[in-house]
This record gives sequence, structure tokens and C-alpha cells, in this order.
Amino acid sequence: LVQFSFIQTLRRLLRRPLCTAVMEQHEMMNEAELNQNASNATGWVASKDMYRPAAVDMPRNTRQCFVMIIYDTKESTFGKFRNTMVLNIPVFHAYGNGEFFGMSKCLRCIEGCFPTGCALGIISFDDHDQAVKCIESRTELREKMWLGGVEMYVVPLCNPVRHIGDYPFFQMDMYDVKNGRNFIKYLNTVEEMVHRKGGLIVAGTTQAGRWRGIRRPYFILLHQWVTVEQLEAYNNEVSPILRDAGAACSSRVIFEMTTGNVRCFQ
Repeated sequence: LVQFSFIQTLRRLLRRPLCTAVMEQHEMMNEAELNQNASNATGWVASKDMYRPAAVDMPRNTRQCFVMIIYDTKESTFGKFRNTMVLNIPVFHAYGNGEFFGMSKCLRCIEGCFPTGCALGIISFDDHDQAVKCIESRTELREKMWLGGVEMYVVPLCNPVRHIGDYPFFQMDMYDVKNGRNFIKYLNTVEEMVHRKGGLIVAGTTQAGRWRGIRRPYFILLHQWVTVEQLEAYNNEVSPILRDAGAACSSRVIFEMTTGNVRCFQ
């Protein structure tokens, strides 16, 4: 009995390296297949696990970031928010050359759910860490019920943003991914289509910091446009692609940005 047990143990030990080698080879083949089929884009690195995508972020060509503030216009007027931003301009500048980029209470939700009575304000910074330090330094930004309660996200940019005088329209897409592989393919299509239609992608990231708010989007995509007609042409073409791919649920919202008086798009 002892001899039989010893022989069985010896056999298991002898078989183990072979099993391990086969498993490693199988994993390498699966990984190669995923990387080959998942994405042909040069814009970002394909995820090694398409069912839990972790490397879909677009490569960063800038260190800039946005602090995006979504607030309820029933709790705060356009002028009150703008005055708060203007008063803090010297403080913003002291942290990473921050500046009040712009704001809008003109929005159009084209897919998903987004509160109709909300507006967007943006502060831009040259550095993510300085942006966080600036938020922490301002009492009003830290207060839970500032402006009746706001949503606030720190979003790293992938490309330098254009002045809103030239590119006044923004679209913000928030995605909750259902199928990682299809989502990669969808992003490949989006990148090419935005550039072809005349837009500029300024952010495409899973690394957005949720400072305050209830939304927990997996991926945030920001793109900037010259005219609303360009945006409409883009969305008319991209909407069925996203729907047919079944890659993600999304909320897509168009904002017209301004630093002065409100002028809503038609």
C-alpha cells in the first residue's frame, strides 16, 4: 500500500510540469487571439481581458484635465454659478494654471437618462494632482450641499482642448460596458468617425475621478465640435452602430458651452 501511494505521488509530480506547460500555452494562445480580434486601432492598447476591459483608455497627448461640475439650475442660477467661478479665478490659476473654461445650461440628451434641469461647468487644469488640491482648498467646493448638491468629476484629457469660441459644442458620453470586445471595436469606429465628421476627441478614459455624485460610469468620452449640425450628423451615424454592437449602455448629452451670456442652440 505504501509503495502504491508512493508511485501515485511520483506520477502526479511527473505529470505536473506538462499540465502547467499546456495550460500556459493555451493561455498564451487565448491572449494572442483576443488581442488580434479585439482591436486594430493604434489609438489605444487593446485589453488583455475583453470581458473585464482595463486598457481601453486613449493615449494621453497632454497632462491637462477637466473638473466637470454638473449642478441643478433649480438650486442655483446661471449667474450665481458664474460669479462663483469668476471670484475663484486667481485661486484656480495658482493651482496648475487652472482656469474657468466655460459653462452651459443648454443641453440636449440624445440617449439614456440625464436630468433636464441641469447645467455643466468646467474648470481646466494643467495637472491632475493640482486640480485635486485646488478642489480640496476651496470650502464651497468641498461642501456637500454646495449649490444644492452637485456632481463633480476629475477627467484626464487625451488631447489639448480647443477654445470654446472656436469649438463651442461638447458631447459627453458615459458608458457602462456590457461586452468588452465589442466595446473596443465600437471605440475604433468612433475615433475614426469623429475625426471624419470634423470633431475632436478630448477625453476617452476609465480613470475619471468621481469627486461627488451618484453616477459611476465605466468609460467617459468627451468630444468637441464647431457646429451642432456636425454633431447631429455624427450621432445619426453612430447611434445604430452602438445599438447593433450591444457593447454598452450609454448616456449621451450635448452641451453648448459659453463663458458669458447664455445662448441656447435650437
